[in-house]
Amino acid sequence: FGDNLFFTEGVMDCLSLLSSGIKAVCSTGGAMTFKDEFISSKLLSGEELYVAYDKDEAGEKGSLKVLEKLRVAGYKKLNKITLPDEVGPKGDVNDYIAKLKYPTDDLFTKYSKRYPEEIDISGFKEMGIPEINKVLSQTIVGDEDSKVLVFSTMLSAFTLNSQLNLMMLGQSSSGKTYIIFETSKLFPDSSLVKKSHVSPTAFFHEVGEYDKDSNTTTIHFGRKIIILSENPTPAVLEKMRGLLSHDEKSLVSSMTDRNERDGMRTKNVVFDGFPAFFFCSANLKIDEQEKTRFIILSPDVSDDKIQAGIKKYIEKAGGNNEYEKILEHNPERKELKNRILAIVQEEIENINYTDAESVYIRDRFIQKKSGFQVREQRDIQKIISIAKTFALLNMWFRKRDGKNIWLNTTDIDNAFTLYSKISETQDLGISPYAYEIYKNIILTAFKEKNKNRLSEDENFTGISYQEIQNNFKKVNGFVLDYHNLRQQIIPALESANLVYKEKELGGVKMLIYVNDCGSVNQMPTCEMVGGVDF
Repeated sequence: FGDNLFFTEGVMDCLSLLSSGIKAVCSTGGAMTFKDEFISSKLLSGEELYVAYDKDEAGEKGSLKVLEKLRVAGYKKLNKITLPDEVGPKGDVNDYIAKLKYPTDDLFTKYSKRYPEEIDISGFKEMGIPEINKVLSQTIVGDEDSKVLVFSTMLSAFTLNSQLNLMMLGQSSSGKTYIIFETSKLFPDSSLVKKSHVSPTAFFHEVGEYDKDSNTTTIHFGRKIIILSENPTPAVLEKMRGLLSHDEKSLVSSMTDRNERDGMRTKNVVFDGFPAFFFCSANLKIDEQEKTRFIILSPDVSDDKIQAGIKKYIEKAGGNNEYEKILEHNPERKELKNRILAIVQEEIENINYTDAESVYIRDRFIQKKSGFQVREQRDIQKIISIAKTFALLNMWFRKRDGKNIWLNTTDIDNAFTLYSKISETQDLGISPYAYEIYKNIILTAFKEKNKNRLSEDENFTGISYQEIQNNFKKVNGFVLDYHNLRQQIIPALESANLVYKEKELGGVKMLIYVNDCGSVNQMPTCEMVGGVDF
């Protein structure tokens, strides 16, 4: 059978193939235990690679996981073996050879299919914000703009160097991780790296390709979607600043590592490629350097959204997996998943734009702006990256030359439309959740308390934490946690220069004041100037 190589799920399967003169390997740990470090040019020197896992659900998922890892690693001649029904519902290669005594030649032909299968793109049509929203709304209620931005950020992983970073900040149980996890179900499992919590240096100790001579571990992040679903500390982001900023495609870090035999020893870690990075937290206090590297979002917590979410959960939890079956067979959802797979397979390298589009971007960004901030150099990078994700999503309808495509003004318009919805909070560097509390709770309470000022020269009266909590309960119907207000929300608003604190005159109580509110006649329209109407 030449230089063909089989991957099997179990040891007995591997031995049966070897006894038949077929080269085979297995990971010995089960269907879902194949690891990236198993992949090497020395091991995978086979002309054709075949994955023959057990005929059950775990075997099906495991074989697809292995095949996708091999595909991502650059192996082209991949084949998936689907064993015949005669082996039984949980049958394996050993059953095929030892029990049924079926011909091994058929494994290479009759029961083999090339991976990945060619995707039919003839039905693909141009997709914009409404079309994306329609598919995502099947599982995510509300958050219209946020979920499209989450989708765009994930799709950006499959660009060469235009990956986006997204931070989802908000109160506990508001749906921060739900939006991200539900969107991630549209993307290949092999591209997803999900972690619930990591230490600040955890990524430096990831298993990667190890070179003994240089004591260097290379960790490949290209075309990966990294999701930190609940991380109480942003310290991990500080350690990853170079990667998140896209300083260089290959970032080299040196650190000391303790070894039982050699003691402390210098270790080199290379981060190769850029991921799309997601960070979810209830911690609203984020360093300014991290704020500029991320799109900052918050889930909607309106009453309508919560009610709709409750109805959706009841629908999903009804039993019999009916909800999942309906989703699985939904034609629009299936088409979008196939579209993403087709994009992944194309491996587009560059998404370019002409001088005309360059002028179009510049004019749209600058014409209504004044008083530019340093952080807006990164804002324009985010807008361009979002535009490139729309071009990638519609690559079959864009100018193309090999691995290069060109975006157009429709992609740019989509990017500006999305970014305009969040530009105000991005300029301020705070979460939409904190800003909504400022606008709807703090500002209104401050106006109410100062509406009877006798003259413009009269000092404003600050509001207490208790008054903010009372107004929050009046508006929302439930109590805002005091410690969250004092330790998270107010410091975030202070950092954006929206409010400041002072002790009450002659007292010890801390009062909150709103900045730039002007005279009593201006109070009804008092607000911070921030953001852009694109």
